Amino acid sequence: KNAFQSWSPHLVYVEGGNTFWLQHCIAKGNWSNDIIAACTGFDAAVYCGKSAGAISAGALVETATWKGWDDPSIVPGMETYQDWKSIPGLSLAGESVSFFPHMSDEWNDLSKQKIKELNEDNEQSS
Repeated sequence: KNAFQSWSPHLVYVEGGNTFWLQHCIAKGNWSNDIIAACTGFDAAVYCGKSAGAISAGALVETATWKGWDDPSIVPGMETYQDWKSIPGLSLAGESVSFFPHMSDEWNDLSKQKIKELNEDNEQSS
């Protein structure tokens, strides 16, 4: 945490791995505000997220549930994909932008369906 405040980083790199565990660690360590502060504003650092790190930068980490690649049971009390519905990320690209890394043609139909569902959920909650 001191590094964010005293070094004024130019780049914040967040590695991949299990998205749910990463998000749990960000929340448990109270890293969200430090990352957001470092990556926004006049002297903002560039945020570079790889895989899970990219998902965590988005508005919602729910996109990690779409492919079924990550195991949510690693986080106590958040063991199912349903538990991660509407869980916020860092929203570094805005409040309506989420990330779906590793996109390829095989995921086109799934991503279209899930984006439609997210839009419908957003309309219902407005």
